[in-house]
Amino acid sequence: MKPIIITFLLSLLAISQSYAQKEYESSTLHFFRTDRLYGKWVKVNVITNDSVIGKLKNAQRLIYEVSTRDSVTVSGLYKLMNKETDESITFKPEPGKDYYFEIFFYGDMYKPTAVIWTGTTAIQMSDPVEYGVKIVGLDPIVGREKFNDESLFKKKNETIVIK
Repeated sequence: MKPIIITFLLSLLAISQSYAQKEYESSTLHFFRTDRLYGKWVKVNVITNDSVIGKLKNAQRLIYEVSTRDSVTVSGLYKLMNKETDESITFKPEPGKDYYFEIFFYGDMYKPTAVIWTGTTAIQMSDPVEYGVKIVGLDPIVGREKFNDESLFKKKNETIVIK
């Protein structure tokens, strides 16, 4: 009788450990902005599942660990102008896998198109200025190479790690 009880308890322990391992499996998200002149002043909020997980300055990297239980949606937000990424990326992360995302700030310069004379004053008209934040999911090999290329980042090894 004792061997049966011991076998039963050991099997329960093994089952509970397998569930515990599945509960804590995770994936790693790597976000980065390479060193660029345009948009250098912009700090982009990195968002996963509607929560801000950090701010990325120009030429900075961020590493974030997520659970693989649920789908993940990633995007960026330029808070000063309340401009969110044009498109967010939603995916189901696989356990132990790394995902790479490059974030860009883009925009046009002031573009004068016409001068209108009102008799005494000149009014300058311009096209609307387009700007925003873009997030791009990269192939794991390309993403890893760019993420680890120190020449693309201003301060070497400046990486924010959030676990």
